[in-house]
Amino acid sequence: MKAFWTLSASGELWQHLAISSWRALVGFAIGGSIGLILGLISGLSRWGERLLDTSIQMLRNVPHLALIPLVILWFGIDETAKIFLVSLGTLFPIYINTWHGDTQY
Repeated sequence: MKAFWTLSASGELWQHLAISSWRALVGFAIGGSIGLILGLISGLSRWGERLLDTSIQMLRNVPHLALIPLVILWFGIDETAKIFLVSLGTLFPIYINTWHGDTQY
């Protein structure tokens, strides 16, 4: 709580909140867009499902914590790595729900 009040009084809290919100928004936009596109492709065509679904389901089961060392090697420790992890976290739920919605009817 002391850090909260200190950052709030100095005005730094809003700067940190803005940066975190920007990362979350950009990551969600990227991951959601990719998940939506892949979900539509695999949900609306059998060809797309055969081409994409098995690979996506395989990647979905890899724990994100196991990917962190690889992400650090690939992107370093900067904004790109953080946005990539947020995108990865949003891609699979959007993909699965889009695919399920397309194949339900």
